Amino acid sequence: MNVPGPLLPFLSALVLATAVGPLAAAEPLELSDAERAAFGLRTQALDPVTEAIGNRLPARVTVPNRQLRVVSAPQPGLLEQVLVAEGDRVEPGQVVALIRSPSLLDLQREFLAAQARLDLARESLRRDEQLFEDGIISERRYQTTRAEMLEAEATLKQHRQRLLLAGFGEAALAELAQRDQLSSSLEVTTPLGGVVLDQMGTPGELIDAATPILRIGQLDRLWLEIHTPLDSVVGVAAGARVQVPELGLEGRVITVGRQVHGQDQGVLVRAVVEEGADLLRPGQFVEAQLCVTCGVEVPAFRVPRAAVFRENGEAFVFSEQATGFVAVPVRVVAEEIDSLVVEGEFPEDSAIVVSGTISLKAYWLQQHEGL
Repeated sequence: MNVPGPLLPFLSALVLATAVGPLAAAEPLELSDAERAAFGLRTQALDPVTEAIGNRLPARVTVPNRQLRVVSAPQPGLLEQVLVAEGDRVEPGQVVALIRSPSLLDLQREFLAAQARLDLARESLRRDEQLFEDGIISERRYQTTRAEMLEAEATLKQHRQRLLLAGFGEAALAELAQRDQLSSSLEVTTPLGGVVLDQMGTPGELIDAATPILRIGQLDRLWLEIHTPLDSVVGVAAGARVQVPELGLEGRVITVGRQVHGQDQGVLVRAVVEEGADLLRPGQFVEAQLCVTCGVEVPAFRVPRAAVFRENGEAFVFSEQATGFVAVPVRVVAEEIDSLVVEGEFPEDSAIVVSGTISLKAYWLQQHEGL
């Protein structure tokens, strides 16, 4: 049986050493039509790209920190009612819970006492101001009375602020100052409009100050926390596109983590989704694809996986040129589902080998080694 000369190195590929030393620039490989057919060579035109779409990676949907609020008990007491539930929409300032708080009575009494002291101090100041103008009292006496009035004003402001922090609104404060009627019932409001994500408080339980009752989030924009292998982070930067193919959504990268997680040796890449965020749910897991910008300094191309071969740790693609086939060194930028994105210098209008690469590689090694 006559075996074509070019096929001999292919048949003996198992005995070729894998480490053949530094690869030097070899002469183009000239093949006849018969040799091309024997190798099963097939070529195609280069497909230039400026963006590589990576493999699907697990991503968790979360709510941006700025869009989250935890509604807590401003005072200790009995949680009488929770007026909303998980999934309900709320508006800013809406009453979401009622607390019966005995300590609230003390704050109101202190406020009313401070209000009474201020009224008395103002009256004393008006009296001493008139006596000072008439020359009956000294200026020192007048200044002392004025200082007492200013101190009473500051004390009232302090107690007023404590009531505001306790959950009292401006209207409730005005009513308290006017009617002098104490109440142990406290309305808890939400500072943020959005959706109730969690209910942590149960009606009927005794709670301390700062005990979480509800967690509320705005869901008009959401984060994707993408757990990315370390070697896939190269080239990913803020502003890069992110795709969620199963839902047809698109976002953009806002941060690339600097810490490698010990559990999976991955890096956290965070992206934001604005349009179509209503299709996502906080806590949901989806598959996301990072889009890496490429071809900036060196041209980039999308090639079939079979077109790329490796030798001595380097990647190559065979380019068909006018003088023959040339092994062109490339850098793999991204691994897509059915293809690879590589960067490399190719002559204009050249084609690449996409089938028969292994046979051609064996012949190329034979020529390089001078076998």
